[in-house]
Amino acid sequence: MGKTAHLTRRRALTCLAVIIAGIPMTIAESASAQVAKDGTCGFYFTNPDHNSATARYLHCGNSFILIQVDWSNGWHQRECVPPWYSVPFYPDGPHRVVNAYYVPVAPDLIDDGQHRICRTGQPQE
Repeated sequence: MGKTAHLTRRRALTCLAVIIAGIPMTIAESASAQVAKDGTCGFYFTNPDHNSATARYLHCGNSFILIQVDWSNGWHQRECVPPWYSVPFYPDGPHRVVNAYYVPVAPDLIDDGQHRICRTGQPQE
């Protein structure tokens, strides 16, 4: 094999190695990867111009959880959050979400044998 062919082969193998090394990162570029980049898990306020959401709750885990959501008018609700999911909170007229936090109660789920999803109604205290 000549020197040119050897260099071409070496460059091709190097490029292939870089591409293969990048495949897991591309595949892993999911919601969990997005969460891990900014490090914001749990409740936080957002810029209201960002899709009109004034706050979000980001669940950084592999399980379904239940959160309590507190509104500025004193109203409370519980909401199921899927694994690695971000829940946006939008204003309801003059009322805004002021806090959201994990509660140690198992959420109600639906399991069809292939998928698990949150039920519409959740335990409310």
